Amino acid sequence: MFSKLISFCFIYILSLVNFIIILSPLLALLIPLLFVENLDLSQDIISLLLLSAVIVSVLMFLLLLLDFLFGFSIRSFLKNCVNYKKNKDLVILEGIFNEVQDSFGQSHVKLLIQNTDIVNAFAVGSMWRKNVVITQGLISRILMNTSNNADFLKAIKGIIGHEMSHLVNKDYLPGLLLRINEQATFFVSKIIFVIFTIVVRILSIIPFVGVLLGNILISIYKMLNFLIVFFHKYIIINLYKFIQLQISKGMEYRCDRQSAKACGGNVMAYSLSFLGDNGYFTIFSTHPSTKKRIIKAQKVQKKEKGIIRASLFNQLANAFSVLFIVYFALICFVKADVPDLAKKYGGIMQDVKDKAYQIKDKSQQFINDAVEGLKKK
Repeated sequence: MFSKLISFCFIYILSLVNFIIILSPLLALLIPLLFVENLDLSQDIISLLLLSAVIVSVLMFLLLLLDFLFGFSIRSFLKNCVNYKKNKDLVILEGIFNEVQDSFGQSHVKLLIQNTDIVNAFAVGSMWRKNVVITQGLISRILMNTSNNADFLKAIKGIIGHEMSHLVNKDYLPGLLLRINEQATFFVSKIIFVIFTIVVRILSIIPFVGVLLGNILISIYKMLNFLIVFFHKYIIINLYKFIQLQISKGMEYRCDRQSAKACGGNVMAYSLSFLGDNGYFTIFSTHPSTKKRIIKAQKVQKKEKGIIRASLFNQLANAFSVLFIVYFALICFVKADVPDLAKKYGGIMQDVKDKAYQIKDKSQQFINDAVEGLKKK
């Protein structure tokens, strides 16, 4: 019942941790600022962490909104996919596909076939584009285990209904958020690189010491950047997948139930029988035991009238998940006192720049005096 809400919030928390680590190189920039008087590092670090939460929240909300409106990420999921009507052997799917569409009130959904041997089916969507995808591998498996078109259509119908349920409940949002996390990570990393470049150039004004400090900062940045990539690729992604696999079982039962209401309990049970005893994968699968799913699906009666929609709770959970990002960003913005923080560090960076030029001028004066002294001798 709460699986998607938990999943969404968990991804958001992981994203915050990820971005705090991404922004950690900025703490290295405090090294040259230690020479500035009246710098309360403990309070500023807390403010910077809160500021990072603001940046994360705003970025993820904007990217999620834009992606939902225009479907940028969908393209990557739909590689090697073609409309089922382009395969003359699959045109027979038109009747059952239209029937399932009508049951869910989703007339603009496209049924695509992905050219891969992987046995799978999934649903992805945005505001304007909604797609149910069935792999060629799954179609081949069903064809091998059915003796006539009626059985083949019966098996495919339950699968389409299951994926249609994912669409109407917008179950793709957590995965979309994870994808956005990757995009935002790349964007922020580029910004930090630009900031480091500017600071290193300012420090290079200082003769001898400035170059040394710049090299130290560059080394720190490279080391932290390596750790960031490692953390995101091998910890964030895998941890999300593991948690998602464990908490998404409730969504699968719900999709089975709604598909059974649209197609009939026996039809959904028949479709599930092609998954094997334990589903596609093992205990780490997103899908619960196939036997349990079949038993539950068989008990569901087909809904003869009315459209199958997302529950009110699920709609509220989707809205809360997105609005939570905005609310959290506002709280962190206030707590971090972002305007004062920006003003303070803007002044500090100017002080550092001024001190760098002062040191440069003094160093140059010292060298000139030394040269003049040698000339007199």
